[in-house]
Amino acid sequence: MNVKIALRLWLGIGLFGIGPGSVSPVAADTSVHVGIHRHLHQPNYWGEPATAAGRPKQSQYGQDSQALKDANNAYYGDSIQHPEVQLVGGNSSVFENPDKQNAYQINIKNSIGAMSSADAGMTISFSGALQRNLWSFGRYSQAGYSPAWNANNVAAFGWKTAGGVHSRAQVLGQTYHHAFTPLLPESALRKEIEMQRERTRKSWGLNADMSDQPDGFWPIELAFSEHLIPILAEYGYHWVMVPNSHLARTCPNYMEALAQPNPGAELKADPPNRADQLGPTVPLTQWYGANRDTYGNVFPVPFSYQLHKAKYVNPATGAETKMTVVPQCDYHGYQSGYAAVGWDYIDGKIAQYNDPDQPCLVMLTNDGENFWGGGSSFWNEFAPQFMNDAPNHGKKAITIPDFVAAHPAPENDVVHVEDGSWLAADQGSPQFYRWLEPPRRISGIDWADPNSIFDLENGWHSDMRNWAIMLAGVNHCETAEQIFADGGGEVLSWRIEEPYQDDGTDNNPNAAEQAWHFLLWGFDSGFVYFGTDLDDEVKHTVAANRAISIASAVIGDASADATPPTVFKPQRFPWNPGGKGKGQYLGGLTTGNATVGFTTPPWSSDFYIWTFAYDVSGVSSATLKIRVDEDGINPLADNANETYAGGSGVGGWISIPMTRRAMPKNDPTGNPNLNYYVLPDQISDYCWAKVTGYRDVLLDYYVESTDTKGNLSKSGIQHVYVEDDGTPGGGGPSASFSPSAPSDCAPITVTFNAATSVLATAATVNAFYHFSTNGDDWASSAMTRLGTNDFSITFPTNEIPDNAPQIELAFNDGVHWENNGGANWKVSIRDCDAPEFVDGVSIAPAVPTAGQTATVSYDPTGRSLAAAGNVNVHYGYNGANWTTAPGVAMTKPASCWTYVYTIPVAATSIVMCFNDGTTWDNNGGNNWTFAVTPADPPPPVPDGVAITNPVVATTTVAHAVANYTLQGTAGTNLTGGLMTWTNRLSGQGGTLPRETFWSLPAALSVGDNVISVSAAITGTGAGTVTAAVDSASAYADWTHGSNEGAGFAPWTLYSDANAGHFLDSRGWGFWSHDGTNLAEAIRPFSTPLATGQTFRVHMQNGWIWETGGSIGVALRDGEGATIWQFYFNGGDTFYNTPAGATDIAWTGDGLDIAFLIADVGAYAVEVRPVGGVSRQYTGTFTGNISDFRAWSYNNGTDDGQNTNRNFFVDDLLITSVAGDGAESNSTATVHVVREASESDPPVIGEMALGAGGDGLQFSLGSSVSGAEYAVWASVTLFPSQNWQKVVGTESNAVGGPIDLTTTNNPLPNRFFRIGYVP
Repeated sequence: MNVKIALRLWLGIGLFGIGPGSVSPVAADTSVHVGIHRHLHQPNYWGEPATAAGRPKQSQYGQDSQALKDANNAYYGDSIQHPEVQLVGGNSSVFENPDKQNAYQINIKNSIGAMSSADAGMTISFSGALQRNLWSFGRYSQAGYSPAWNANNVAAFGWKTAGGVHSRAQVLGQTYHHAFTPLLPESALRKEIEMQRERTRKSWGLNADMSDQPDGFWPIELAFSEHLIPILAEYGYHWVMVPNSHLARTCPNYMEALAQPNPGAELKADPPNRADQLGPTVPLTQWYGANRDTYGNVFPVPFSYQLHKAKYVNPATGAETKMTVVPQCDYHGYQSGYAAVGWDYIDGKIAQYNDPDQPCLVMLTNDGENFWGGGSSFWNEFAPQFMNDAPNHGKKAITIPDFVAAHPAPENDVVHVEDGSWLAADQGSPQFYRWLEPPRRISGIDWADPNSIFDLENGWHSDMRNWAIMLAGVNHCETAEQIFADGGGEVLSWRIEEPYQDDGTDNNPNAAEQAWHFLLWGFDSGFVYFGTDLDDEVKHTVAANRAISIASAVIGDASADATPPTVFKPQRFPWNPGGKGKGQYLGGLTTGNATVGFTTPPWSSDFYIWTFAYDVSGVSSATLKIRVDEDGINPLADNANETYAGGSGVGGWISIPMTRRAMPKNDPTGNPNLNYYVLPDQISDYCWAKVTGYRDVLLDYYVESTDTKGNLSKSGIQHVYVEDDGTPGGGGPSASFSPSAPSDCAPITVTFNAATSVLATAATVNAFYHFSTNGDDWASSAMTRLGTNDFSITFPTNEIPDNAPQIELAFNDGVHWENNGGANWKVSIRDCDAPEFVDGVSIAPAVPTAGQTATVSYDPTGRSLAAAGNVNVHYGYNGANWTTAPGVAMTKPASCWTYVYTIPVAATSIVMCFNDGTTWDNNGGNNWTFAVTPADPPPPVPDGVAITNPVVATTTVAHAVANYTLQGTAGTNLTGGLMTWTNRLSGQGGTLPRETFWSLPAALSVGDNVISVSAAITGTGAGTVTAAVDSASAYADWTHGSNEGAGFAPWTLYSDANAGHFLDSRGWGFWSHDGTNLAEAIRPFSTPLATGQTFRVHMQNGWIWETGGSIGVALRDGEGATIWQFYFNGGDTFYNTPAGATDIAWTGDGLDIAFLIADVGAYAVEVRPVGGVSRQYTGTFTGNISDFRAWSYNNGTDDGQNTNRNFFVDDLLITSVAGDGAESNSTATVHVVREASESDPPVIGEMALGAGGDGLQFSLGSSVSGAEYAVWASVTLFPSQNWQKVVGTESNAVGGPIDLTTTNNPLPNRFFRIGYVP
């Protein structure tokens, strides 16, 4: 085809002499043609019954709603009148805006009347909803409309082009309510088309038999998908408009055209998927690029400007339906909505490469009542001038019907049109993202990381909620219609469209027709496009609830339900598995330049298919069907990929059960812009399946769903090319072994993953296996299905031959085989009688028993001690208790070094490494650790808590030792699952499991670390009961839904765009920047706090300078209302409680809070600054305390110091005193003195105002002997500081605690340091 085009171009240029910038004085029919289309629409803004107007069976139109608002009677369970939009009231209103009044009533006629050529005109799409709105005002001669509001449009419609056949003002087919055509369920689409035909017939005076209906169709938002073709053809449409971007993107060299120097446009949406690139490769010289306001693309000429045929194949029957596709110029069309369109590109590349045998059509398509394109300048100046100027540029002004008749698309010119809409909406995304965003994470989104935005399994978006609601409404209407029809009734679209005649005569619609009538207005595409504007977010709910309530009267108990589930068109994410992504959906509407795979790793090759399903009798199952194409190509001439039956070149279907979950009826994100004051009565299930294991392959897929009565529905077939993301996963079916290195003395489990095999859907899969290398000892056993694609078989020890060298397997279902490409799957089996080396070390027995001996073998081959003449083993137990280095000498009876080791009776694990006195082998820093079976019976331990390491009450360690592991025992007379510990010097503390032999890694501060470990003693009337405990140190990652510890429900995390959460050694961290950004975390309690229970938390904040910022913690009731809180406001001096400011000044060292419910409705709180003096607060409260909240708000600015503003909480604990309230604990205490370094600053143990406010006192927990200490002060810290010694504070230290006092108040100094001179 390209060669043919090139020949035609050469002839065209030679014959007509049309090149860049040239002008032909006479336009021939084979020249470039130009035309105009304008689209007009206003929704049913509020479709509830027009009862006040005497039409209770009819939705409100514009005048009906306005009359209710004028009467102050438009409240529907909310405090605001609906619809919220301003319907009338001057230039800013919907219907009294002069541009709109003219566009709807006079501009079409005036504009075409000013066009000099008899062939010039335009096509119009005029929604049924708009027509009824204008009728509603016109019947009362209100808002600038009369009963004859459409007279001028009808008059212009009567004008014929020169051929005398087609109208110069042709009205096209469309959906009545501006419903988003490609995502509509088929039943709803049919109703919308039929209603539009009815209303057009009545408004334009067409024939009752529909014989003179338009033969062209306008898909709303120019959003097209090929599955629409047979439905449109059924209603007599011969051609349909499509955006020419979605022809351009099907060319295999589309991305190459964008990559040319100065292409003129930029990719703003996902790149095309290879499955859609079935178009011709157009030479790069024939592409041009253009954009306006960032909306643009590159276009191949003439391909994206010619009429073509597109087809759809019925997947059940294989029947083909073709239809002419008329390309609309995305660039010039968008430009015509905002400014006059120039001729540069039309006279340039488009004319240069025009094919006279199949000429180009440049259609200017846009809204006719919005922006510049809806004003007088467009209608009365530009439009006629542009069409009149066409001959002067050698072009022909024409209407689409005349062009289709004069230059029909060749029957054999069949192309593929990619899904998508016009550029002005979502930059040409093939996934219709402006009307259906994929599920986003509920919270914790990092817009800088596209992989953090979406959660296809548990996520949510208001768009998907709205579609899920409407889909439930459709199924109710479908079922009511089926039941009504089965009973001999009929459902007629003319009664759905017009429950009452214009004179008020009741057309007596039945209940099924009524249900459809009150449902369909909710499908207006603008309600999802604008999303949260005004009351758009509830309109789907209002429509569906009304329809469901009416349909339910017909459905009853659903015993007559023979309607299958209603299934939404399956969606895919990412669009390009294993490939690139780009677009508004990655970074919001204002930062739509986010990308994946261009300069960052690509999307994963594993991807999701998701949809919605609903049935009045309940959905029983939803199943994803996947099929592999054998050569990766789906040629347009071959339909094997398009039918369920398939054919040559495609594999069998693989079934993947989809996970179904109930969609939330409310907003789980807490978005303040969403006001769901009314909730849906019914909502569809969200269904998803993750497709894994495919790489560099073309897949066909569809979804089928069954209801509880066995009624089955199938979606259409779609296609995706899965790129290779470079990670393992491709290459077909796989088998795995557990353990991965099996032995002949333990069971072996084999798991077969048939994800890409026809065996995935087999009723039975057999393992064909043997344990030798012989060829005559194969056996077969049926496997157990584990899930979607996995099968398993376990071989017990007594079935594994002793000294078996291997196990080898293949798999079959009795007919089909998978044998790893002929190599089968196999793994060696270890002889248990031989030493088993792991990273060079073996221990026998593999799990030794405490108190017994074990043989340790070390194989130095290939390791750092390979040439050593002697080897020592340096060992310990329970993570400590090491031998003195270098350890114990080993012997070498053969090739390995060995040592017989008597395991200590207290050991639960042993640890070791090896050396020759100089060189060490410690397994890359990990050592070797082996589990130990405890001795039976366990060794006796003393009652209470005892510390066994260190063995003395006071031990001193060097300054370099920053961590010390305490070890000890817990006697049998103790109770509770946890013990508590504290370090008096550092103020740290926490819990550890109460185990007979315990260990505690403790961080050491410089000085005397007085570390205590305590546990409750068993006994009547004594003990502390721990109800809940958690610590940040237990987390590897902290995200929404994390739930370590015990006794709490999962975390709920929320953060705005410039705020967030993180983990740190100081606890769970929060950050927020100024601009009303919030990071909060909520931890619900498993049960509300009870009388006698104490909740404890540690918090540590940084700077809080910004006025309006705050950090804090709170306890709340089950409704989220704050009962008690402790917080610091930016710019304040003291912390606050609900009673007001405390006397606790800002500190960065942390605070410990203990909140006790002392009696019913009464609390007592202890707040202790670390190293400081406790404060007590009491008060009363009502309700239950059900969760804990921490937050950071508006606390940061652009000064490079934000890390100093981080906020942390840690060590959550809920306890109560058992029995008579007298706690009886066993406590063991040890002193670990960490020596100071001369470069270390002193430890400030406490800072408090002295009596009378005449000074400050600083208490240090330790000091450097012989050094002189003093206080330094500065008025400011940033941006400059001026530290001055406070005279009179000098003091000589003797090595222990020291107090420093300022006898005169140094204020206005605000910042203080302690310094010393050695």
